[in-house]
Amino acid sequence: MSPQVTVIVPFYNDGMYVHQSIQSIQKQSFLDWQLVVVNDGSNDHNTIKTIKAENYPKTKVLDKKNGGVSSARNFGIKNFPSEYILLLDADDLFDSTFLEKAVKILDSDKTVGVVSCDARFFLEDDFHNTLSFYHPKGGGLENFLLESNCIASSLIRFQCWEEVGGYDEKLPSHEDWDFWIKVTKNGWMVYTIPEVLFHYRRSHKSKYQKNVHRKPEFVKRIVENNLDVYKEHVAVCLYEKEKEIRRIKEEYKDKIKKTKNSSTYLIGSLITYPYRIIKSTFANKK
Repeated sequence: MSPQVTVIVPFYNDGMYVHQSIQSIQKQSFLDWQLVVVNDGSNDHNTIKTIKAENYPKTKVLDKKNGGVSSARNFGIKNFPSEYILLLDADDLFDSTFLEKAVKILDSDKTVGVVSCDARFFLEDDFHNTLSFYHPKGGGLENFLLESNCIASSLIRFQCWEEVGGYDEKLPSHEDWDFWIKVTKNGWMVYTIPEVLFHYRRSHKSKYQKNVHRKPEFVKRIVENNLDVYKEHVAVCLYEKEKEIRRIKEEYKDKIKKTKNSSTYLIGSLITYPYRIIKSTFANKK
């Protein structure tokens, strides 16, 4: 009989951090789990050898060709399914009580398909250097149409993964957002534990940082994957986006106004005044 929770940790050349992620699972107060580390075609052979040599308790290491994080997650879940699946990236960490608290929620509330929590961002090599906090709303579909309101590393029901056909392997980033939309449009709720139980490593090598400039194309695919939902809610989406654009414009105007009132701006205006007069004169003669 398989454990109640399978923890999936995909990694690709994350040797310097993956051990910390594994240890954060080994320290969980909830004990009915198995850990599946998916080597997604790493060419860092020392890392692979080290992980296998460590012989962590209740841990299996799977090797596959490189296909990205979605492919690695799907591969791990297919090979070692359990009632609940915990996703964890190879450079992040969970607090030791997360599984205990999250499993209780899934066990007690059959409307909840995903359990998340608040998160803390810390500097790459300094765990105690807090950069910021993130408090995702969770909830139903309406909270996922314009943004993801759940961290990627969360506890999910295997049934949810099975119903939506797994993660979209053509999305190298924001695949979790697409997944949450598919789960919530099936009627499942996302529950966010209002505690900081997840620690996200802010690294220049992270998947998010590498792909942040490609977000528009990822959003396009997410919408195409869920056209039925976006067609139904197009008015709300456009309305909320227009409000966001308006807010950004107002913030920009306020910044410009404050800048124009500053002594630096006034001095700069006085210095460049003659140049602007000359430029204006020639412009009027054309």
